[in-house]
Amino acid sequence: MSLRCLCFSWCLVSLSTITTAVCGQGTLLPGPGPAGKEMPKKADHEGHGKEKGDAGGDHKGHGGKDENPLPHPPYPPVDRGPIITLEELEFLALQNNPTLVQASMQIEASRAKALQAKLWPNPVVGYSAEQIGVARTAGEFQGGFIQQEIITGFKRKLSAEKYRIETQTAEFKSALQQLKVVNGVKVQYFRTLSAGRAAMIRQALFENAEEEYRTTLELFNIGRKDKAQVLLAENRRNKARIDAATEKNRYQYMWRALAALVGVPDLKASAMADTLENANMPLDYDSSLARLLHE
Repeated sequence: MSLRCLCFSWCLVSLSTITTAVCGQGTLLPGPGPAGKEMPKKADHEGHGKEKGDAGGDHKGHGGKDENPLPHPPYPPVDRGPIITLEELEFLALQNNPTLVQASMQIEASRAKALQAKLWPNPVVGYSAEQIGVARTAGEFQGGFIQQEIITGFKRKLSAEKYRIETQTAEFKSALQQLKVVNGVKVQYFRTLSAGRAAMIRQALFENAEEEYRTTLELFNIGRKDKAQVLLAENRRNKARIDAATEKNRYQYMWRALAALVGVPDLKASAMADTLENANMPLDYDSSLARLLHE
């Protein structure tokens, strides 16, 4: 009876040892040996522990810094010069926008018409002669004349009032156009600013994808990554490069549109004051409507 128990226990120990060897793909994991002692740990697990420690260290490095790693001010491919503000662009637009110049000229034209309508028509003084030099004579008719148009029925006053109303209408249209231009500059300013921020983020993502590709390639060289993973990393890097170039072109388009709206087409791209995260309270519809009606 005791001999059968010993044989049965020895078979169980042998099966457990074989099972651990098969599950470890040829590496013997810690477990009870035939003599009741634990097998020594494989030194190969030190590499995995080190890799885990490196990952933990990277996580600590990313979690230890709260500041934005992206450059400031927002991305433009420009020289580091003075930062242009929204107020400066609005001032340039009010001075150079062609639609405002046109509105100002229309006001001047209406004022000139109103002034002319108040005045009497200019008299006409002339000299008339017919058949001069025929048969060596002075002609059949010689004489001067004076012509003056007489306007009755207070038509001059009514005409002047008409052009005065036209002048007021031109002034209202000019003020409306100023508001449109200023509002358009504000909208385009923040669109350009957001495009610069997006270009900056895409550039950072491309640099991250480039670093990921280099890391994957190094791991492939030492046998830790396969060819498919390298190709996927390369595809992500190429896609990130295209996205970064697209956002850069979009930023340049937005800046040219802003320069055209300001009225200075050759305005060079410069760094813009980053005011996307404004500390003011969100706008309320009723208060905003009351302010617009008051203005």
